[in-house]
Amino acid sequence: MQLVLKIKSKMIRFINVKTIFIFFFGILLFGCTIPEASKSLAIIKTGGAKNITLSSADIVGDLINEGCLCTAINRGFIISDKKNKLIETGTLINFGDGLKGSFTSNLTHLKRKTTYYFVAYAINSLGKSYSQIDSFTTKYPEIDTLIIKPKSNWEYTFKTPSSNWKTTFGTWLIGQAPFGSLKSSNVDSLFNYNTFWPTFETLYVRTKVNLENYDLSTIKYFLGVDNGYELYVNGNFVSKGYDEGYTYRWEYSGNIPSSFLKQGDNIIALILIDRGSSTAFDLQITGKEK
Repeated sequence: MQLVLKIKSKMIRFINVKTIFIFFFGILLFGCTIPEASKSLAIIKTGGAKNITLSSADIVGDLINEGCLCTAINRGFIISDKKNKLIETGTLINFGDGLKGSFTSNLTHLKRKTTYYFVAYAINSLGKSYSQIDSFTTKYPEIDTLIIKPKSNWEYTFKTPSSNWKTTFGTWLIGQAPFGSLKSSNVDSLFNYNTFWPTFETLYVRTKVNLENYDLSTIKYFLGVDNGYELYVNGNFVSKGYDEGYTYRWEYSGNIPSSFLKQGDNIIALILIDRGSSTAFDLQITGKEK
């Protein structure tokens, strides 16, 4: 009986040693990929946004603690241009599995001059955790864009038009600016005409311009004319001037009220008046893209 007990005791010790050996060998072989029960939710925060442009930005997350010792856990971002219900309705960016440390996502095709809100998230076996909400705003264009360029094409007529001519388009002759009566002068060679405008004739011109991608509060006009003009946008009176003679390239300029404009097509129309000697007209419109 004593012999049997001694043999069993040796077998138990042998089994324990073997079990311990296999366990530690597994740790050495597989390292942190061996699943281990999470002790708490992960701790994660954002690291802000950087490299912000008109339509792109880099957002940074920082996994502070995985909530466990060994398991690589999933992390990423949720982003939206609406702060309300961001987590429920925002766009999820899955950054894949990883351990603690920072991670960065490059965002492209963003809207200009727009505030975006985002959170970083991490998931372990106990659930999903989120950072505080962070935000950034894409940049605003710093320079004006030429929307209607000098020497553009215009519809024109010398006949008195119908009453709705300031809001319609598509039935008149087409001529390229500048309009005028001089090919060479000491006034301004930039006004050497491409379309002839006889002296003493009243000229009616109009064009259609699409402002879908522009900030309507930034639209400006620059106009040169000999002698007078009246400017209308979508039928709304904007400005007029009747200085005698031509003084310099863009002698009239100003902002077009945004309430006169609309996203999409707009009709720019002018009455151009000459009192003799010579004629000249050209116009440009600028604005900032959205």
